[in-house]
Amino acid sequence: MAEFLYRLCSDEFDVSPVGLTFWDGGHLSFVHWRKAQRRWQEGRNPETGDPDPYAGEFGP
Repeated sequence: MAEFLYRLCSDEFDVSPVGLTFWDGGHLSFVHWRKAQRRWQEGRNPETGDPDPYAGEFGP
């Protein structure tokens, strides 16, 4: 199981071994929920940390 998860996260499969819902072929990364929350509160994308062009448009 550990090897499967390693290969899945390392994008070592030619064909997706899981459902398309979970697989987009993009780069995988982990962001701690506190860091994601802090980024969101600062108006940045919680996953990448890049400036969010839509920040502040949908909240109070």
